[in-house]
Amino acid sequence: MVGLTMAAAALLAPSTGVGAPSSGSLAQRLSAAYPGTVRVNEGGDLFVNGVVVPVSAALTAGTVQERMATATIGDQFSIPYSAGCPAATPGPDVDPGRLRNAAFFTALYGDSQAKVAKTLVRVPWFGSTFLATTTNGVDVKLRAVAADLAAGPELRAYLVKPGGSFNWRRIAGESVRSMHSYGIAFDINVSYSDYWRWSGGVKDYRNRIPCEIGEIFERHGFIWGAKWFHFDTMHFEYRPELLG
Repeated sequence: MVGLTMAAAALLAPSTGVGAPSSGSLAQRLSAAYPGTVRVNEGGDLFVNGVVVPVSAALTAGTVQERMATATIGDQFSIPYSAGCPAATPGPDVDPGRLRNAAFFTALYGDSQAKVAKTLVRVPWFGSTFLATTTNGVDVKLRAVAADLAAGPELRAYLVKPGGSFNWRRIAGESVRSMHSYGIAFDINVSYSDYWRWSGGVKDYRNRIPCEIGEIFERHGFIWGAKWFHFDTMHFEYRPELLG
């Protein structure tokens, strides 16, 4: 595998300078972010809806693209996510939140289309609707996002004619399942959006979505694909563990 770039390696270095976060601390962060569905026992084991999910260290060898299929719980936290306006151009392999442990999300939201579909409700969205899961109150959080966005009528053009929500599928070009499969990811107006696979690759990063939209989503626990080197500026997904 290709080694990490210097910029990505710097981001992976623990902010405390004392060593990588322990598996126990990562498990506690997940438990705090998803109360009721994720818990940690006295031995530090992570239970997700009663299923034990291993909390393994980050696998730092390889690029983000190479690590996506084997991402651990440690990988989910390995690149810090910063709220607010995105950098003019994210550094190489700076994809905070794009590494996701498949076992965790399958246990959290469901391991089949039928199971996830049972949790879905329609959330009104600027003349349309999004399908959102009720698990972890994602539907409630999305309604709160919509209410805050509605207070800024100048933002409406970016929100109408949304790109989509629930869709049981894999990420384009990857072997891992999209977060759209779980009813926790939402794409706003494609007409104002930029996506690295459509735009000539990562070298052509740009973002036309106002920061205010991203900041409102973040306030309610959603991360924004405009923060990624492999950019997807229309994309928001519920990941409160990265914003705590």
